[in-house]
Amino acid sequence: MSPTLAALVIGTAAHGPSVHVCIAQGPPSHVLRSAAAARAAAAPLMGLLDGARSVADGAKSIADGVKAAYEDDSFVPEGFVRARHILFLASEGDCEAKAAALTARIERGEIDFDDAALRFSACPTRDLHGALGTFASLSRLREGTLSGDSMPYDGKDTAAFDRLVQTAEVGRLCTVASQWGTHIVLVEARGGEGGGEGGGGEGEAQKVEASASTGTGFGGSAAVTSRAGKAKGRRGGSRRR
Repeated sequence: MSPTLAALVIGTAAHGPSVHVCIAQGPPSHVLRSAAAARAAAAPLMGLLDGARSVADGAKSIADGVKAAYEDDSFVPEGFVRARHILFLASEGDCEAKAAALTARIERGEIDFDDAALRFSACPTRDLHGALGTFASLSRLREGTLSGDSMPYDGKDTAAFDRLVQTAEVGRLCTVASQWGTHIVLVEARGGEGGGEGGGGEGEAQKVEASASTGTGFGGSAAVTSRAGKAKGRRGGSRRR
């Protein structure tokens, strides 16, 4: 009877090196040929598993990068802005005049934006010193870094406000009229602009008008939180002329 020999076939798999025992009867040359054939047959599968592991590792690396960017308070994605605002309700009257007077006080250094928002804003974000977080549209704040109860702006027409924050000069006070009233807005950063300087020109504080419609949706204070606001705490005021 031909001798029985065992040959070790060493290969790789997705979880690491693997060892296969090939048992065959016959002369040593026959056994070695059988082992080589088994290893050759397994090679495509091993290559496929290694490729899958490489893809998985790459996907994890990308996911880790996205997570790190999101957790970086200074990161603002393309198409997004980080901004704060103070809202005077139209229903309470003289909202434009109130906004103009408070803007002047902030620019003169009589009060900083944080305290002004806390004391005068009708928006629930007053408790966050007016922070809206990082967002693409006022109507979709919860797609950004602001979380908590629903906001009066959710799903509403906020085109005028959105145009302002996407074009205003970063760090400069601006005002915009909406269906809710008049907003004093401070854009802190805009995605895709490097150092964060936006266009807006010099001179008087910018003002954007929008046609008003009835109904405000402000029924009381809502519980809202901003990840960026919590992390950074109180920030400095606006750039003064």
